[in-house]
Formats: sequence, C-alpha cells, structure tokens
Amino acid sequence: MVDHRPTLLAIDDEPGMLALVERFARGLAFNVVCHHGGRGALEHIPQVHPDIVIVDLQMPDMSGMDVLRAIRQLDPECAVVLMTGHASVESAIDAVKLGALDYLTKPLDFERLRALLFGVQKRIDRREKLLKLDLDVARQFVFHGM
Repeated sequence: MVDHRPTLLAIDDEPGMLALVERFARGLAFNVVCHHGGRGALEHIPQVHPDIVIVDLQMPDMSGMDVLRAIRQLDPECAVVLMTGHASVESAIDAVKLGALDYLTKPLDFERLRALLFGVQKRIDRREKLLKLDLDVARQFVFHGM
C-alpha cells in the first residue's frame, strides 16, 4: 500500500526541538524525517522527497540560509520554513527573498505552524486532483481517437 501522507523534513541541532516538531506534525498526519544537521539532511533529500522542510537558522555545520539555498536548487517546489531563537528583521527579509515559505521564532507558534502544514496539505491535494483530471482528459482523447 502506498503512503500518501505529506512528508516533513525537520532539521535542527537541538534534539528537543526536533522531538517537539516531530510529535506535532505526526499528529497532523505527516510523515516526519528528522536530521541534526544541514549537510546530512541535504544528502537525503533525493530519497525523502519532502513536501516541506522546517530548518533552524543557526546550526553548527551549516546555516539555515545555506540549507534554504541548497533546497531551492535541489527541489524548487519544496516549501521551506526557517525557525530561529534569534530573529532579526534582516534575516527574515533574506529568508523571504530566498524563497522561504515562512520564518518562525522560537518558541514556536503552533497555530501558525498548523496553518502552514495545513496549507501544504491543501496544495498537495489540489495538485493530485489536477493530475487526476489531466489523466482523465487524456484517457478520453485516447478513446475518442479510436
């Protein structure tokens, strides 16, 4: 059986934050993959195919901005949310310019995170419906051409 749940990739060097995000997203029917650093997470993106990535802005191995840039190159359709305990207007502006879906401060606003994850689920549902419609139309043309 194929699992059609959306996938969240969580990247943070704080195990407690990863556990919190994981528990929350699983409760919203997301598959969750956690990584303690950006480099390891980026290596797994082709296998994981995340629908959304939530990444800490400040990590020892590479910054969240660098992870965001790399994800934009690997999978431009993937939604990326940056989170930080050290928010600044400059980093928020930079994140949006680089294509981040949102910029959350720690402690996380779980209602806002819920809305973001729900939006990703809706986008996936719309995409699947459009693909199904395209397939149905293609099938009709095939039968009319016989």
